[in-house]
Amino acid sequence: MSSPLAKVAKNSEAFLDAAKVNLSRQPSNKQNTAYLISPFKTGTYYLSSCYKSDYVQQQPMQYLSLKKLDKNFSTFFEKRKDFLNLKLECSGFWSVYLEELANDDLAKNLTYICLLRPPSKWISSVINYWGILDYLKFDYLNELFWKNKVGVDLTDFNLKTEKEKAMVLNRLADFYMDFTRKTALLENVIYLDLNKIDEQLPIIDKLIELESQPQKASKNKNKTKSFEYSNPDLDREYKEMTDKLRA
Repeated sequence: MSSPLAKVAKNSEAFLDAAKVNLSRQPSNKQNTAYLISPFKTGTYYLSSCYKSDYVQQQPMQYLSLKKLDKNFSTFFEKRKDFLNLKLECSGFWSVYLEELANDDLAKNLTYICLLRPPSKWISSVINYWGILDYLKFDYLNELFWKNKVGVDLTDFNLKTEKEKAMVLNRLADFYMDFTRKTALLENVIYLDLNKIDEQLPIIDKLIELESQPQKASKNKNKTKSFEYSNPDLDREYKEMTDKLRA
């Protein structure tokens, strides 16, 4: 958000969203929401855009959720789920709440989708996307997700020293591998490959009882691909791990 009043606007939006959630009643046609739990830059935007339905959303109430989930996870999760009443939610921030999802009485019985992408490609995409957002006056995702949850500050990446860059990249790698490991905490996880997502969409179609339209989908492509991270050993370790998770 580039306006100097961006934080004020976002807080006002969150206040209204919270009021809607708190005042909402249980829906008559309650949906058994499936959640995409992969981090940002794993195809969350693309997958959500494959479905032209009000029952599929990407990152709804994201700012409010990042502020509320840490305070009372179970209560907010249930109220939020009932208010949104989705068949599929694609939100990258769920990637830092796997333990909470696995231990929550409601959430632990739901179905989750994890899109698999090699660490080298994922890290490159994260840096190339967030590295050009330095113009934002209020990058709440960097503050509430990357800094508070992942432990990295992605602003001004190109201006960091080589040592600082290495620390960011190592932390991203650790987070991504740890996230992938923790998906095993959840009982019902469907693992799909990002590079084969179109041919695997029928799996999700059947799950949520909606027909995907990949021909009408759009991708949140990076405007620049100037940075390329490569770690073949890490990619091999990731492949071995995900093969076991899918077994």
